[in-house]
Amino acid sequence: MNLDISLLPWQQEVWNDTARFKVVAAGRRTGKSRLAAYLLIVNALKTDKGQVFYVAPPKVRQETSCGTRYSI
Repeated sequence: MNLDISLLPWQQEVWNDTARFKVVAAGRRTGKSRLAAYLLIVNALKTDKGQVFYVAPPKVRQETSCGTRYSI
């Protein structure tokens, strides 16, 4: 199966990294969600059912409504 995924240079670096957990600190509209979607799809196709999940931090609006403010 060929998914024909094209990545930006920084996305390719994250893609090739063998770390179990990956943290990406990047600004808005840099392609973080697209990279996460690609990684999820490819890893979901390669693993057993129920073995792939995605954890995302809350949005700024959500964290202030919870009474917690994270410094960025």
